[in-house]
Amino acid sequence: MHDLNLTLFYKTSFQIRSTEHDGDILWHLICEIKNWMSKKWDSNGVDIPLDNETWSQFKSGSTIVSEDPEDTIRFYSSVYWDHEALNYWACSITETVTIEDLAPRQWITEIGFAYKELTYGTVSIVLSYGDRPGYLGECQKEPTPSVPGLVNRLTRNKHLNCELCGMPLHLEAQMLHVGDFPTFWKLIADESRDTPIVYLSPMRHTNNGQSTIDPQEIARNLGPSAMVYYATDPAFNDEMRALLPDERYKCYNGFVRVYTSMPHLDNSGDSRRHRYFKPSVIKKMGAKKFIRILRRALAQDVYFYEKMVRRSRNKNCKRLDVVKSKIRRASIAKDAEGQIAVAENRIKNAEEESMGLLIELEEEANAAHLENEQLQRELGEAQSKVFSLETRVQTAESALKGTNGSPVIDEIDMQRYSPRALCELFETIYSDKIDFTDRAMKSLSECATRPDVLWNALYDLCTIAYPLHTKPGEIDIAKDFNSNSEFEYSRGAGMMTRKDTKLIEQYRDIYRGREINVETHIKKGSKESSNQFIRIYFGFDNVSKKLVISSVGKHLDTHSTKFMK
Repeated sequence: MHDLNLTLFYKTSFQIRSTEHDGDILWHLICEIKNWMSKKWDSNGVDIPLDNETWSQFKSGSTIVSEDPEDTIRFYSSVYWDHEALNYWACSITETVTIEDLAPRQWITEIGFAYKELTYGTVSIVLSYGDRPGYLGECQKEPTPSVPGLVNRLTRNKHLNCELCGMPLHLEAQMLHVGDFPTFWKLIADESRDTPIVYLSPMRHTNNGQSTIDPQEIARNLGPSAMVYYATDPAFNDEMRALLPDERYKCYNGFVRVYTSMPHLDNSGDSRRHRYFKPSVIKKMGAKKFIRILRRALAQDVYFYEKMVRRSRNKNCKRLDVVKSKIRRASIAKDAEGQIAVAENRIKNAEEESMGLLIELEEEANAAHLENEQLQRELGEAQSKVFSLETRVQTAESALKGTNGSPVIDEIDMQRYSPRALCELFETIYSDKIDFTDRAMKSLSECATRPDVLWNALYDLCTIAYPLHTKPGEIDIAKDFNSNSEFEYSRGAGMMTRKDTKLIEQYRDIYRGREINVETHIKKGSKESSNQFIRIYFGFDNVSKKLVISSVGKHLDTHSTKFMK
């Protein structure tokens, strides 16, 4: 579903095909995204990284932030595989436009790309914007309708051919001539057509074929979000009358009709979905208003959003898969170790028993010897099984990385996990990186954070924060963490909080008999009542070389919160 705080500005979807036998169209798409944003913001003094290494990582799923103090532009991407062997890549771009004395406006561009092979695929683009909620003041003006520059870039890219409904993509309105109606009607009636058609019919008594509104102006404002057709010869009206199989789909004498996507002509009520406008109505409202109506209606296509791959819906896939792989590996290793331990215990018991009976009963000793040999064989088989299982795990992990580092999707229902269960799971899988104090485990009873948010926070703590804490040399841990995570790293409590001896006690904890400082924390959200709010307080233990977590969920008291109370 679309964020209700945002206004839909534009959407489109079309196919791109490589002009080269082994061309990588995803890489060309990413390069055009980079160049589009760089050119767009260069005049405003906002720079983004341009090196190929950064954008190669973006192809496999990463975060890129513009090189300015305000982090004006943020890029997020993710990759995954569908159960039907379709590959997906999705990214979102947030741009913050600030004008003095006006509410800051955030633009969000969502780009999805679905493909089976890197020589052909479908790209989807959605633009929306929203002003800062609760801002006391004037908002920025309503944006002028336009087509994203990325669309024009893709159509001009010499490495790509752009297609729409199986035909070459045109950004101009296409003229129809007498004799074209059978082909045009076939396109209108195609039930698989997922792009709307805007058709402008010629006026009845005009010799110059003047339309009610300029078709090229409509095409310039809609781009590939719709296919625009028009006729200038009044005889085309006669051809439509003669050959149209169903009068309910007519469009004559200056009328404009929008033939919506996914038609069903065998449905008696289908014709009402295809809205038409009288010339008098269009003239009364004017070209600008009419075009805005078309853009709004086309941008609100529910079917489009249901089928579009979006990063907001799939952003956790890679992370879940990585952790689940570790879970599988730990489970396999645990089972194999158990089999070896059982075999070793049986061997030990058999040896002790045979030694005690050797003097008394030679036959029983021989039997015990035979049993011992059998158990040795069992041990050898178990060890061989362990080796085989480890080999399979390594092979599976290599396969999971797949082409371009894309992980394999395997859904995990996180609603099954309580906060305590999630923490215990991460404590097991990342036992060499994190641990929890008793106080931390008690804090989980009051943790109301949504499971997926808690999951992502713990994952970033293990995979981003831990390597930074153990990295040699002097580094800015907070800066490096914040540039690679959706959560914010905070180094410690404020000066006034430290001066209060009672308050600062909350930021001390005991781990294995040692006192640790737990002022450092990662955070997200500002309202504690929100299920996306989270604070995780921790410290680095130099003895165990682990991140020791002291509190999860709620905000510890500070000088400010004490004053408010």
